Amino acid sequence: MMPSFINLWQIDSLVDLVTAIRRLPPGRDTYEPPRASLAAALMGQPADPSFELATWQADWTRIEAEMKRIEAEDAARDELGAVPGLDKESWW
Repeated sequence: MMPSFINLWQIDSLVDLVTAIRRLPPGRDTYEPPRASLAAALMGQPADPSFELATWQADWTRIEAEMKRIEAEDAARDELGAVPGLDKESWW
């Protein structure tokens, strides 16, 4: 017989939690009311001491510039037309 509850302290990952939830039979006995605010719990998490906002923003700026460069190259190639010897079917 399958338990009608999930012991959250024994769950190691989000995947395990979802798997455990999917194993529960449907019904009111499987509902557990909230004990606290999820938003408050998430906001109350300690900050990652290794995270540096300025570094992250600089990295993201470089990534966005690279994406824009690639998109511009793709658009320019599309405007020039098909590449000789390369047809759309060979992409797949």
